[in-house]
Amino acid sequence: MNSTDDLGPLPHADGGDELQRVSLKALRAALPDSEWIVRDERTDDLGVDASLEVLVHGLGTNFRSQLQVKGRSDLSPNSDGSWSVGVKVANLNYLLSGPTPFYILFRPETEELFFASARDELHRIERNNPNWKDQKEVTLRFADRLDSKVLAKIRSRIIEEARASRRLRDIAISLAPGSKVQVDAVTLRPSSPIEAEKQLLATGMEAVTQGFGNRVLEVLSAVDPRRVAADPKLLLIRGYAEFFAGRYLRADAPLRDALVLAGKLSEDDRHFVRFLIEAVDHAQGRTTSAVFRGRAAEWRASASDVLAAQYDVLDSWMARCEATTPEEQLRHDRVLRSAIERLVAIPGAPPALLHYAESLRLFLDAQEVGMRLVDVLGASADPVVWNLRYREPAPVVIGRCFAEVEAWRARADRLMTAVASAGNIPRYCEIRHTRHLCEEMFLGHLRDAALMMDRPLPKVSDALLADVRATRAFAATHDQVEFELREGLVESGLEDLRGNEAAARRIAEDVAIRAAALRFGDIERVTRRTLSEGGRHSVRAREIHAAKADGFDSVLMKMSPEEQIARARESCELLGLPAERLPVLLDGLRCETAVATERRDWCRHLRVLEQPPPELSPDFVYSRPPERCCTCELLGHRSLVTTSAWAQLIPAFKSAHCSECASRQPRRASS
Repeated sequence: MNSTDDLGPLPHADGGDELQRVSLKALRAALPDSEWIVRDERTDDLGVDASLEVLVHGLGTNFRSQLQVKGRSDLSPNSDGSWSVGVKVANLNYLLSGPTPFYILFRPETEELFFASARDELHRIERNNPNWKDQKEVTLRFADRLDSKVLAKIRSRIIEEARASRRLRDIAISLAPGSKVQVDAVTLRPSSPIEAEKQLLATGMEAVTQGFGNRVLEVLSAVDPRRVAADPKLLLIRGYAEFFAGRYLRADAPLRDALVLAGKLSEDDRHFVRFLIEAVDHAQGRTTSAVFRGRAAEWRASASDVLAAQYDVLDSWMARCEATTPEEQLRHDRVLRSAIERLVAIPGAPPALLHYAESLRLFLDAQEVGMRLVDVLGASADPVVWNLRYREPAPVVIGRCFAEVEAWRARADRLMTAVASAGNIPRYCEIRHTRHLCEEMFLGHLRDAALMMDRPLPKVSDALLADVRATRAFAATHDQVEFELREGLVESGLEDLRGNEAAARRIAEDVAIRAAALRFGDIERVTRRTLSEGGRHSVRAREIHAAKADGFDSVLMKMSPEEQIARARESCELLGLPAERLPVLLDGLRCETAVATERRDWCRHLRVLEQPPPELSPDFVYSRPPERCCTCELLGHRSLVTTSAWAQLIPAFKSAHCSECASRQPRRASS
């Protein structure tokens, strides 16, 4: 059986007529030039009359649809108002192999255009007649007139299907078995059918993964079709190449043929065939996302250690990306690290998988390195805290933290070089974006520390901005729209760090428009926040200035009881104190919060002072509640006695010194 037999009959080339030309002219007139590119594809009329590309903000997206236009006169409407048009089965088969296939009906009597989705019609026809491929003709139903609402519906569908295809391809790249050797176009030039078969069996999967799917299909055409049909590996390669190109209907038959002969495949290849078939069903709308995830989980349960580890890393990363709170992120970070370690520990793990694992590890490590640097800089501003936590001078520890940042950069550079030499463009864009995102994060942390300590702000280098812009251009050239937009977020953030708020806003506005149109919801949310509130670094700077202005009282009063407990526990760990000291730390934090509230509502001059422990060492600090006293910073009043019971201390001081005070000044009254 030839691997294309299951597709049914396919068309022979034939010409067009005057009505078709009029129909295409009407279609062009209905599509705004600012939103669509219409390309005539009738040169070889095999079933596609035109292709549409979605424009966003005047820029191309490579999100496309293929159309067949049917001009028909003297039609009678159906009882429900729809119109029926017969098409050859070969025509429907051919159109279904392309991206987001549509039919357009033109009625010259009324100069109206109607729309039907080829995939929706396929599902309707299959429900009514599972053996439809044995027919010569099927009937399509056109119910939707092509107006602005339907055009918006078509636009959304093209974008969603293109993004879904890209997500499925990215997952397949991560899960594809093979040695991941380097392949290029020169490698794929066999001198004979026998040589073509050898090359494909040796490097076919890797070639598809590295972007040479169409070349692989050309090489496959040189192999005897009977040998392809009898070899499940060649069938898998063909199906994977068609899948990678988004031609899911064409991928379906060879993949299912490969599954029939799966006993001759390696265990990893057998599992990958099953995964691709599930992905094709999902892409074609035969299964829901929930069903796809459930089946993928079942597939993982019986997969090899390598494929199971790959799936766990991918699943953990996706869960981490969906986390909405820092606590959730930390929990998922731990799970992700564990999955990464299992993957890299597998003997003989392919280089491309190790590259993927290292890119995720770089992202996680950057967060830890950045937070450690900020923490050390903050501690260096308080000699008491520093002496409790460190046994070395501040310059030594701070220097070590900056050395960690440089070591991280060296790792990122090595990974970029390795990925570039492997020819994996999506992964290369991802690594460059990770590098730039983390550089922005480092700079943001340093800026926050500088603002807190009244130090000079860090500089954003011209070289970093230039590299971000070059990466945006590279991603755009290679159809990596998501990374182009995410690099736009980084560029906007860096301009914000430079104080160029107008430039940051302009870039964010451009990214927001495209992200909204292309349904990148998380990117759009970030840019909309920038446009409404300002860049995130500017917002953070305003928050720090406001917190410093009131002695951080506003920060204390915003903390929930749960956040107070978490803050006290974090302080206990940072100071290296035993867990039994936690209640004392928590009591101190609650005292500070109560005093902050009194300053807001009663008088800004009120303070509570703590008596220091007999010795600043872990043996004494917070071993018991400290003695405290109240003071008035304006008039110098002070409690006559000290006590650890601050809840009684504060009202007693107010009663003794503040009731009749003419200088009392609540912060709330002056705000």
